[in-house]
Amino acid sequence: MQAFLKKFIKNESFPGFLLIFFTLFALVCKNTAGFDTIYDDFLHAELNVSINNYQITKPLLLWINDGLIAIFFICIGREL
Repeated sequence: MQAFLKKFIKNESFPGFLLIFFTLFALVCKNTAGFDTIYDDFLHAELNVSINNYQITKPLLLWINDGLIAIFFICIGREL
């Protein structure tokens, strides 16, 4: 089992399967009666990054929108 898992993780389609899994997980959480408030609270949780006196505080949703989308476009730009 462990050899299969290592081989599967090294496969180039693994990130696609991971993306599909977490997309389905988010859809189920958002559309389930008990988990929808937990899901919303998680996305609106404050995340702080501070260095010495400088501090940035944003909800997790904005970190995802601003940070991860910028990284996505940097990766796309490198491929072109």
